[in-house]
Amino acid sequence: MRALPLPTDSNPDVFDDCTRGTYRPRSLRLKVIRAYVLAVDRQFGIASAASVAHLFPQSYSFSAQLKSDMIWLYEKKFRDVRRAQALWDRLLIAAPDNLCPHCGGDPPVELDHCLPKSKFPQLSVTPTNLVPICRNCNAYKLANDKGSLNPYSDHWAIDEPWLEALVDDYQNPRMMTFVVRRVSSWDVHQQRSADANFADFDLATRYRARASVEIGTRMDGLSRFFRGNGLAAVVAELRLERDNYAAIDQNCWQRAAFDALIVSAPRVFI
Repeated sequence: MRALPLPTDSNPDVFDDCTRGTYRPRSLRLKVIRAYVLAVDRQFGIASAASVAHLFPQSYSFSAQLKSDMIWLYEKKFRDVRRAQALWDRLLIAAPDNLCPHCGGDPPVELDHCLPKSKFPQLSVTPTNLVPICRNCNAYKLANDKGSLNPYSDHWAIDEPWLEALVDDYQNPRMMTFVVRRVSSWDVHQQRSADANFADFDLATRYRARASVEIGTRMDGLSRFFRGNGLAAVVAELRLERDNYAAIDQNCWQRAAFDALIVSAPRVFI
């Protein structure tokens, strides 16, 4: 997961912009719930600043009417070209290198509610709860409503290397298994959240498929390089590749894959 820059738009401004021009009786209902919605948003901001957004409690009560109005506000007003399209675009293009922050593989095409609006309708138009996401990750996310790690605030899952790859067959090193390693500095909630996020987006399967193609196309060249220069030179080349990817995202599948090749190099090339 790659970090996202914090949105510059404040929730009160977004809420007010989206509600502007809304007709009665919904406009009156939105005015009544405004203070409560913004209070929940402030608490979410406090949790995000403390990097515990993944523990944000599902204890804030809401009525069926509030849920209906807030989801309507997102679907009918937030995405309205005349009202919030500029904010939508700013959030969407904020993804580093125009790649999905969750999988790093494809351009974002949608905004995802990190904490689902079905369970947290008060955060339906909260910018820091709206994450640019690719089509594939969005499809996987729609299959569950448990939430996901937040690239705006869960820096403990960004700063610490946790993705690990293992070569399945030294005769066919393009086949790799990707896992979330145990991180000693994480508490049980963090480890559980990282494991769930990895599983919910089916990253193990998707990374395995990407590695199979990418590493498969590289092996002939690496084998020729080994025959001409020896194992130490190959390992140095792999480390250079690994370091280049780690500088961008230390939990990208490429960094993990090249790490696995470095560890396995004596058995793969000799």
